[in-house]
Amino acid sequence: MTLSDRIASIDLSDEAALRSLLAEVSEIPALRCAILLRLGLLDAAHQIAQEDHSNAGSYWHGIMHRAEGDYPNSKYWFARSGGLPAKLGIDAAGLTDRAAEGRDVQADLDHEWRALAQHCAEEIGVPS
Repeated sequence: MTLSDRIASIDLSDEAALRSLLAEVSEIPALRCAILLRLGLLDAAHQIAQEDHSNAGSYWHGIMHRAEGDYPNSKYWFARSGGLPAKLGIDAAGLTDRAAEGRDVQADLDHEWRALAQHCAEEIGVPS
């Protein structure tokens, strides 16, 4: 099973599974950031996102700011992500607006997380 397949099938509410995956990707900053975000470790994720100047790094940076409720800053980082949200079929700014309005967007956030994490795994070509 590839890393992308494991990301696709992981139970995002299972902290032990996420921590196990975190150990597997400890040398892959974008995926380490993704899992730290999912675990709610925003400061640690932010440190990684600040060092990653790729489109994916900017996208994770935006997700981190959205998670902390800094919606304008999250949109700034989405705009710096080189069109990656659209490439993944996600309206990151619209999702941020819905979150800011207090709408239930958890299913959309889960989809976004998986899509970006899988993109990162596939982009770096991590073997099974």
